[in-house]
Amino acid sequence: MQSFIELKIKESQWSPKQIVGYCRTNSIEMVSHERIYQYLREDKAQVGDLWKYTRHKLKHRKRPINGKHQNIKNKISIEKMDNEDKVSILKVLDGFIKSVKIKDIATL
Repeated sequence: MQSFIELKIKESQWSPKQIVGYCRTNSIEMVSHERIYQYLREDKAQVGDLWKYTRHKLKHRKRPINGKHQNIKNKISIEKMDNEDKVSILKVLDGFIKSVKIKDIATL
């Protein structure tokens, strides 16, 4: 089982879920994808190179993706804004809505 996992990861760059799915489809006995990830992490901790063949290199993405979360300074609730400020925001939004094309909406 271990050699099969290593072969699929090194030569085909299969993910643990792909390995388990293939084995399920072909009635091959296999551990869970989580156990394969544990094995990869153990291999990495022991200075192995098996993790280098995974597509994501065992990266764990932290939220938020695009950098630190920052609060907007001096923000004001829309209920507390002057009418002039509300109108200017509505104009900006209206311009944005008019600039969006139908194909852009379909991809959202």
